[in-house]
Amino acid sequence: MSLFRRRVSAPNQLAALREREAQVELGTVLYAGDGLAIVLGLDNDAPVGTVLSFVGGARGYEKGSAREGEGEKRACRTGQSERALFSHHHHPSIHPSPHSALLWRRSDNICFAVLLGGVASVGERVACRIKGILQVVDAADGPLTQREYDVATVPVGPGLAGAVVDYRGRALDWEGGSGSGLADDGISLPPAPGASPPLGTDAAGALFAECPPMEARSQICAALTTGVKGIDALTPLGRGQCLLVLGAPGSGKTTAALDAVLAQASSGVRCVVAAVGCQPAAVRAAAEALARKDALGHVTIVTAPAGAPLGERYVALCAAAAIAERARDGGGDALLVVDDGGCLPEMWERVTAALASLGPAVAEEDALGAVKTKEKDGEGAAEAAAAADGPRPSPPPTSSPPGDEGSADEALVEYEGMLVSAAAAARRRFFASLLQRAAKLTPRLGGGSLTMALVLPGVPASGRRVGGGGDASASSSSSSDSPAIDLDSYTTLSPVQREKMAAALAARAKKAAAGAKGGSPTGASAGGGVRTEVIEEFMSIADGQAVCVRGDGDAAYAIDPASSVSRIGARAYPPALRTLGPAVRLELAQAVDVARTLGPSAGSLSPAEVASLAGPRAAAALIRADRVRAALTQPSGHPVPVEEEAVTLHALAAGWLDAVPCAAIPRRLGLLMSALRRSRPGMLSALAGAVDPPGEDVLAELDAAMEEVAAAFQGAL
Repeated sequence: MSLFRRRVSAPNQLAALREREAQVELGTVLYAGDGLAIVLGLDNDAPVGTVLSFVGGARGYEKGSAREGEGEKRACRTGQSERALFSHHHHPSIHPSPHSALLWRRSDNICFAVLLGGVASVGERVACRIKGILQVVDAADGPLTQREYDVATVPVGPGLAGAVVDYRGRALDWEGGSGSGLADDGISLPPAPGASPPLGTDAAGALFAECPPMEARSQICAALTTGVKGIDALTPLGRGQCLLVLGAPGSGKTTAALDAVLAQASSGVRCVVAAVGCQPAAVRAAAEALARKDALGHVTIVTAPAGAPLGERYVALCAAAAIAERARDGGGDALLVVDDGGCLPEMWERVTAALASLGPAVAEEDALGAVKTKEKDGEGAAEAAAAADGPRPSPPPTSSPPGDEGSADEALVEYEGMLVSAAAAARRRFFASLLQRAAKLTPRLGGGSLTMALVLPGVPASGRRVGGGGDASASSSSSSDSPAIDLDSYTTLSPVQREKMAAALAARAKKAAAGAKGGSPTGASAGGGVRTEVIEEFMSIADGQAVCVRGDGDAAYAIDPASSVSRIGARAYPPALRTLGPAVRLELAQAVDVARTLGPSAGSLSPAEVASLAGPRAAAALIRADRVRAALTQPSGHPVPVEEEAVTLHALAAGWLDAVPCAAIPRRLGLLMSALRRSRPGMLSALAGAVDPPGEDVLAELDAAMEEVAAAFQGAL
């Protein structure tokens, strides 16, 4: 019998459709607050991102009302009610907006939802919003019906280019023109009446899109040049890669990320910046810096200020990813800069704290999310329902890592080839749901790429203290953690060696005392940054990290070569740097080893003293590293083109800068590039567009040009 005949011969189809549509499961709200809701008993076929509708209770604040729970007195300036982030329609204002979407689901049907729009209270029951009932004809089973759920979407159209918007796509005024309604915080929504509609509504993208599976991914083999010499030479960024940009507060992480955005002004790469948790003045400064360089036209800034609820900050981050995915899925290349990603661990800790407030019946789960069942069937669900009937306490503040407590979390499970605790596996899945949206797609899917630079305030655990001058000197733990050294026990030391060792120990004790007062070791949370164990977990998911440290002189930042790494390898290098970059990284690594051998006093020793203690080769390695660092420095806001980076690295490799004092190296390189732009423009163009590493003929021409410059500017140099 044909499929058509089977379909016609089913007279009860309409009744089955109606019956299926009427079977809407109502979930029980166990917890609601702080931008998060925990629900028990939702439809188990609803995907992540499904829009939720609460039964009873307020749907959010109306205009002029304060946001409960955040301590804010800021009123809604739009002059209209909060509307339509989530809709299957293209224009967000057509469909009334709910204020929640399914964020996470455990296998025991405990669900987590994000609350938006300043929700003050919700009802006791909640349901998934159904978009429609689909009719499917199966060759074996005949006609079937299944639900199609309304999934959360955000505007992602081309109208967002060059704009500063919130997570709903509404344009924010950062220029402060006349009639803009500019607020004291520096950024405001357009005033009502006559408020402009959201931008980019001609296209919509899934807010919580699934990460591309392995079969949809292609090998990362093309470079995305950032214009940051330290990143391009030491930790190259490939198109489709996820790179962490780490560093202590004030180390220049945001500046380095914005320089990478500036470098894409003429590259055709679509840039999206998620300014999450930033002060409005910082967002305005970033927009002005991009506009001055004529780079704002290809950039969209999605912002959620520091005072915004946690749910809004998290959704702003996901909305920025959806905008970047639009370019990737269309066959183009996109760069997503997340500044910063601290709301990810904050959201997970809020989830863990909320679960803990509901008691062990809800909080305890086994290997990838299955709740621990009691001896009597249904006992756990009964306790969960009882928790919903009582008061909903606010989750207690927690400083311990989520999932550290409880016998269930101690059980080891296999996750992606690793043995980790059940809590760690769930936490990794949550973090990876954003980080692994970065991908290079196969040619069958268009070959587009989404590259992510995720800024995180924190540093990896390396057993070292990161200094302020771009030098990560080797250091052991503080003096209180290490045994005291008795110089009298070293009977073979000469008087000169004993004196030097005493000076080194005194410098070490002084540095340890300074760290105990104000500094913090890299294994601790520095200045309110993300904890080290969380940083390490992000590192294990991402494709590499660039660790920023404070730069010397005019340099706003420098890249720590010892802690920075790219897991893509040489494939991520631009062709012009493929043979030059690894050599520079090796030279810096040798200097780090020498500094670790000499201890904390390495920076204060003269070359002659280093040679007497560790040999002449060690002294030469430190001198060489100082020249490399000087050559890699650059002022902020001035990304360096790839041909200039290639010239810089070749000048180092050829020894052209060996006789130049470190302080004069940037000026010498500037004169060299000016001369090459006048006399060798064809050679520079060949380096910029090279598809293979420079050949012997190109390097010979570059050597000849450097000799000409040295002869012509001998007096000036």
